[in-house]
Amino acid sequence: MNKQIKIEQKQEIKKVDLVEQKKEAQTDIEIKGKAETDNPIELYNIENGDTLQTIKVTGNADVSIRTKTNESDQVKKENTSETLIEKFKEFSENIVKENNLKERLKTLKTNQRKLRDEPEQLGVLD
Repeated sequence: MNKQIKIEQKQEIKKVDLVEQKKEAQTDIEIKGKAETDNPIELYNIENGDTLQTIKVTGNADVSIRTKTNESDQVKKENTSETLIEKFKEFSENIVKENNLKERLKTLKTNQRKLRDEPEQLGVLD
């Protein structure tokens, strides 16, 4: 009785690339001045064409303004690639088996022709 034991080795390789980009911007502004009745102070905080803040000081006043802004932008990107070794192994084994079958059939046909055409040379009696 011929028993064939097949052991499958499944191996999966997973490659993960993690790319992280972090951009930070810090802005410190300090403005000092004197506003007068005829000469007001106007401040505009504009970013990327958008007016974020407008400050107008009129009358007689000493002006001191301090602002501090922090801007942070963080981008995470994950690339995952997997390799299934078992699938590749199975595919390559099937190709080898198919080639072996073709070679064996060719050899068998050649031997059958020899046996039919020249039985005396192979040691077979009619």
